[in-house]
Amino acid sequence: MVLTDLFLRRGGEPPPVLFDRRHTNWAGPIAMIVGVVVSVWLFSNQQQYVGLIPQRVPAVGDIAFEVGFLISAALYLALRRRSS
Repeated sequence: MVLTDLFLRRGGEPPPVLFDRRHTNWAGPIAMIVGVVVSVWLFSNQQQYVGLIPQRVPAVGDIAFEVGFLISAALYLALRRRSS
């Protein structure tokens, strides 16, 4: 979320809303939860749970972290642009 937010601001000054305690940014928690759930469901390859993709293509391995990072970043980018 932090890297995506920095990309959106492109090195500019932080917005004044950053210091407003009443402001809530639901894009971050939503993107993080969705990214974790989808990446574990699809790409996890552990002893107790094997996701859908590694079941069909075992050579993929466990790439849930990387996929979760990308899904969360893309979703955060989409949600922030929509709310702006």
